[in-house]
Amino acid sequence: MEGQGEDIAAACGTKTHSSGGVHDALRRSARASFIAFSLATVTTVLAAQQPGADGPSKALEGRWSLELHLDKPSERFEPMAGQIDGEIDFSSMAWWSPTDRFGRHNLNLQSFFGNRFLKPANVTSFGPGDTSMVTEVSGYVRGDSVGIDFIPRVDHGGVSMWGEFWGDSAKGRWYRRGADGEGHFVLRRLSHDAVAVASIPDGRPTAVAAAAPPPKKLTKAQARALAKKEAVAKAKAHADSVAVARAAARKAAEAAALAKAAARDSAKAVALAETKAKAAARDSAKAVALAEAKAKAAARDSAKAQAVAVAKARRDSIAAARVATARARATENSASPNARATAASANAGSAGTTRLAFSAPGAPPPTPGSAAPGASTAPGAAPLRVRIYDIASNNYFSTKYSLHLPDGHWLYGTLKSGTNPDGWGPPIVEPPGKYEIEVTDFLCGDKIWFLKDKIVKPVVIEPGTPTDVTIDIDVPSTPARPSLENKTGANCTDTPGGKS
Repeated sequence: MEGQGEDIAAACGTKTHSSGGVHDALRRSARASFIAFSLATVTTVLAAQQPGADGPSKALEGRWSLELHLDKPSERFEPMAGQIDGEIDFSSMAWWSPTDRFGRHNLNLQSFFGNRFLKPANVTSFGPGDTSMVTEVSGYVRGDSVGIDFIPRVDHGGVSMWGEFWGDSAKGRWYRRGADGEGHFVLRRLSHDAVAVASIPDGRPTAVAAAAPPPKKLTKAQARALAKKEAVAKAKAHADSVAVARAAARKAAEAAALAKAAARDSAKAVALAETKAKAAARDSAKAVALAEAKAKAAARDSAKAQAVAVAKARRDSIAAARVATARARATENSASPNARATAASANAGSAGTTRLAFSAPGAPPPTPGSAAPGASTAPGAAPLRVRIYDIASNNYFSTKYSLHLPDGHWLYGTLKSGTNPDGWGPPIVEPPGKYEIEVTDFLCGDKIWFLKDKIVKPVVIEPGTPTDVTIDIDVPSTPARPSLENKTGANCTDTPGGKS
């Protein structure tokens, strides 16, 4: 029994001194007294365990992870670790007051304070058999502070924590009650649901407690000293907790400031990159516009050069024709009187016939309805015939067309194609070169039908070689545009070229 008393006294942190037999007797008496006091306290508080009332301490209900960091070890024991990690589970029951919460823990306090705090072997933590005093905890919340006591049913040897509470976490300091050893802790919530932990067992005083003398009461001075020491320890723990919280707040503020600065720098970099991209896009657009302008200018210059070349060729052709005419007239003047009379009679017989050569660039067009041109006197001039074939009706039909140069210079208008059987219109004689045949409208029945897209047919007249051009068109499927006699722009379904 004496050995058991020494174990409990050592676990509770009772300090003794040994110097001889008398002192040993006094030491054993003091330990036995403390055992009796501890067990009596257990018996007394059994009736005080009760359901917890709603209040700030209800926030402790649930499962929590706990880190105990050792800042100042005990002088009586060499610690095996500098940190203990474990779990605390709080129930909905109270121990000392309805405003508190009772729970249990699974931390290995042996690593800090030795084998006296070793948990019972082969017992599942937080299970029905976890009834050891070593695993008991009691906690409470007051305002923004939290307090938790390990082994709360004894005054000395247990661990008390005090810190700042944020609902789902807490930080602060811990110390051993009535013994040396202290550090700081971090508490984090794992769940909100209250845990059904084993209650304080309904123990009975043992033979050791019955045989022990009543415990010695503390003197008023000792009680005041103990209360002062605990108040100082709690005040220190609170101050340390506040300092830790303030340091964390400062670090958080510094981190936020750094994050804001980084965000500003990132925004500036993005804005600069966007500005550079826009500038590059503008420069690229300017370069493209400049290249297009240069290309258009080159095209205009090329067109002008081509027009000048065509005009020069026309002028040269007209000059050659005039020279040939002058030579013919000179030959005619030198002919015999009978030849001149014959020529005059021939000219008189052809009176009333209009003979047109090609027009020089810029020359005004003849009025509508003028006769088709006659033969050209230019060197290498050759006849050109045009006909238009309707695929749908399998017939040639007569319609007007115009002839112009590729640069748009107009030559002739109101030229006509023919009808069946071969569809050839009157031939026109033109100097060698490139031309374009243009058809813009035709007769649909007895109404004028305008094509949506005019027909342009390129043609090349080789020197002295007759040229025939056939234009194929499927009249019913060829789009038309709205006009005076075709207000809806419908396709022609009547006879093309006019009704006979």
